[in-house]
Amino acid sequence: MDQRHIERIRNPQFPVARHGYDKREVDNFMLELADWLESRAAEEVGSFAVKRKLEMVGRSTANILMTAESEAEELRRTTEEEMRQVRDNSVREVEEKLAAATSKARSTVEEGQRRRAALESQISELEALRDRVLSDLERLGEELGTAVSAHHPGASADLLETLSGKADRRPRRRTRPAEASIEREPSP
Repeated sequence: MDQRHIERIRNPQFPVARHGYDKREVDNFMLELADWLESRAAEEVGSFAVKRKLEMVGRSTANILMTAESEAEELRRTTEEEMRQVRDNSVREVEEKLAAATSKARSTVEEGQRRRAALESQISELEALRDRVLSDLERLGEELGTAVSAHHPGASADLLETLSGKADRRPRRRTRPAEASIEREPSP
């Protein structure tokens, strides 16, 4: 407001009417208003405007904070749901891998047991065959010993003992041709 407006307030020119406001009261009010406008109005209006602006900023800040809080809560819920899904997927994958590993281990153990049973069966068959061969050798040795005794009455007792199966039955080590030539008696 400029000075011209303030002067008009100080010296108002209203027409006088019979039924109206008391002229002196109106004049006093106008003088006080002019004094206020000149002295404290800018300060008071400024502080009122600042208060009003602060209130608006406060409401705006409150709205921002409420929105941020709401969004943070939604983000937390979304993150928790995603974490729950990741955990459930991880648990499911671990359970599937554990089941597959357990199945493979069980299969491997069963295969090992089958192979072991097959090997034990083969070993039993080989042992039975060995026993039959030894029995046959013993019988053949006795028969040969009898035949040798009948045809060569002076045969050595060691030969008969060996042929009859009474000698040590441990397998003899086969000699290689080079070793055989060393063990022979030298030629004259």
